[in-house]
Amino acid sequence: MLQSEGSGSRPRTTWSGDEQGIGRPVVLGQGGPRVSSGTGLRRRSASTAGAVAMAVGWTIALTAARGEAQTVQPPFAASYSMVSLGTAPGVQPYYGGLTIKFDDPDTLLLGGGANSAVGKLYAVPLVRDQSGHITGFAGTAAAYAPAPGIDGGLVYGPSNVLFVSRYPQNDMGELKPGSAVTDKVVDLDASGVASTVGTLGFVPPGFPGAGRLKAVSWTTGGWYDVPLTPDASGTFDAGTAILRTTMSGGVEGVAYVPAGSPQFPNPTVLVSEYSNGSIAVYDVDANGDPASGTRRPFITGLIGAEGATIDPVTGDFLFSTFGSQARVIAVRGFAHAVCGDGTVDAGEECDDGNTTDGDCCSSTCTRELVDPACLLDDFLCYKATPAKAAAGQPAYPAFTPKLGAVVVDPFSSADPTDRHELDLSKTIGVCNPADRDGTSADAPAHAGHLAAYQAKMSKTDPSQPGFVKQVKTFSNPLGTLKLSLTGVDRFLEPSGQAPGDGGAPALGDDSLDRFKCYKAKVAKAPSGQPPYPLFTAVQVSVTDAFGGPSLFALQKPTRVCAPADRDGLDPEAPTHVAHLVCYKASLAKTDPKQPKFARLRISTANALAHEVLDAKSVLEVCVPSKALD
Repeated sequence: MLQSEGSGSRPRTTWSGDEQGIGRPVVLGQGGPRVSSGTGLRRRSASTAGAVAMAVGWTIALTAARGEAQTVQPPFAASYSMVSLGTAPGVQPYYGGLTIKFDDPDTLLLGGGANSAVGKLYAVPLVRDQSGHITGFAGTAAAYAPAPGIDGGLVYGPSNVLFVSRYPQNDMGELKPGSAVTDKVVDLDASGVASTVGTLGFVPPGFPGAGRLKAVSWTTGGWYDVPLTPDASGTFDAGTAILRTTMSGGVEGVAYVPAGSPQFPNPTVLVSEYSNGSIAVYDVDANGDPASGTRRPFITGLIGAEGATIDPVTGDFLFSTFGSQARVIAVRGFAHAVCGDGTVDAGEECDDGNTTDGDCCSSTCTRELVDPACLLDDFLCYKATPAKAAAGQPAYPAFTPKLGAVVVDPFSSADPTDRHELDLSKTIGVCNPADRDGTSADAPAHAGHLAAYQAKMSKTDPSQPGFVKQVKTFSNPLGTLKLSLTGVDRFLEPSGQAPGDGGAPALGDDSLDRFKCYKAKVAKAPSGQPPYPLFTAVQVSVTDAFGGPSLFALQKPTRVCAPADRDGLDPEAPTHVAHLVCYKASLAKTDPKQPKFARLRISTANALAHEVLDAKSVLEVCVPSKALD
């Protein structure tokens, strides 16, 4: 019979041949049937006679396993089916963990050369059918990143950092988004995870213990909760691991059953059991850990069950196999409309990737409108210039510079000589209401856009006092920062907008504020004071009226826009809570590349002008924010 992981250390694969891993795998150690066509067996501790005996035992175990059908067990067989996707072309044998690339649902990341010094992550292109289910591989995989020792754990965590379990090192690699190297290695011995780790998993939103990292030791079967703390480099430190339970079967993969899936009324976790040749399911407790006595067999008759992940497109469960018959297998029948998964599904008003209340998208994926800042949309802003009509056609209507507009906002001075006058000289951009990371699915259809005008302080007699640099604190879903406001640079007027040059309807209400915008940058603390928080670049998915979703890299804050009264039209505006903090945005690097924005002709209509503009390129993403001081 197959041994559980508790009966000894499992076989380890190394590679004979050159440094590229060309050659045949050689098995080390005891445990389940990780045999190969290598020229011999090498162990960390075993006599030669014992090695031969164990080799014979493995052969018998493999023969028995091959004689057993791979079966979805009752009662689950009535709802779920298993499909082999076959061998991934170009991926070195002995598969490890797997996951769908966070920014590209048509790419599978798969570990190859698992448990060896030449282990790698491979990017495997996928083929999907009309329902979104993966049906195979679109071509040869490309090497994605070195991953020496990669085992069954490959999972995205906070900030889309990719976490990798590494055997026999008993450590955890971390790759930041877009990185092709391991950015950080965490020693799990130091955290208290018994040597050596087999797999990793994060509890998804909507589950008890959401966001917690779980690590499972192959050697002892120990299931640990591992606290994480962000470091200053975009990766994470691991705290002291807490042993929650002990499991058998040689756990090599962890994935949580999507809520609402048939025959799973309780929160449940799927576990790839390498030594048992099976996939098992456990109910989970209030911490997201397997509850004692709830194990049920889900699939049996497997050889080398390895890794585990959920396809975010369909909810299908995917796992790999480690042996010489390396494959990727999909199990269909799971639900895929989950609040908190970052995808806005039917019946959801928003889905920001968590089930936390108080962040404008509630734990039930409905918009929260109690906080005034939640009433304001995110905006995707573009550089834009007045369009030129075709030869022989009448000129388009244009903006006439407005001099001496009286603009008052929360940062205006109280100096009695300050007349708060701005000159609005030309149109420089437009901002579209946008859905950022699933926070507002209907935002792209909202009528309220913003037209941007270049602004500077008017010359008056006597002269107005100049703007005095201010340091203010702002908070939004991307974090809390102290920003230095250095001067006025633009003004945003609420505007109607339509594609083409046929004109645009005026806005029908006055719910959208005007904004006075200031150049801004992250402030530096005074000498001798603790440093102020820094901004860490992030990637966001954005959809607006021009298209999407597109993945943008937000590089740094560029400006702050404060609610403002212009010429006495809205005297209450400076008291409003919702500001905009804008971040320089560029298309994130993806494979394949995202298409660049193509110039688009639009019409705008507002109280300052009716215009026809050419939107030329993406400038920034502006996020609703609160001023905290």
